[in-house]
Amino acid sequence: MDNEFIIAKLIDKLINRDIPFDRRIPMKEYIEREPQSCIAVDAGHVVAVVAKTEEAKYFLWRFIDREDDYAKVINIPYNRTTLGATKYPIEYLSKIIEIAKYDTDNVKITMSKDYPIKIETVNFIFYLAPRVEDDTEQEVEA
Repeated sequence: MDNEFIIAKLIDKLINRDIPFDRRIPMKEYIEREPQSCIAVDAGHVVAVVAKTEEAKYFLWRFIDREDDYAKVINIPYNRTTLGATKYPIEYLSKIIEIAKYDTDNVKITMSKDYPIKIETVNFIFYLAPRVEDDTEQEVEA
């Protein structure tokens, strides 16, 4: 993988979560996993990163907590017929775009109203939760 150091630093900024060593999955067990079962989620549960390749697993290992179970993340149903606007947090989206820029020339984006956006590169799949407006934001817009 080209630009390994840059990608590692960018994922570190995106996830911004350092799992204590005693809560990490043992390296041997982690390496034996299927790549797409390696999912790292940030502390606020806004973004999830899935390893698509063996190489990608090495970038995510330190962010995976053995006490978390995110297997269901990769089975999000997308309804391609639903139209509408959904907002996503720009601070996360810009970091994902930066990683994608160093990881691949082609990016696949899947989205549906009120669902996480799915951004797929050669080595990773990123899921970014939509912004949730609270009642005060809706009152201001009305």
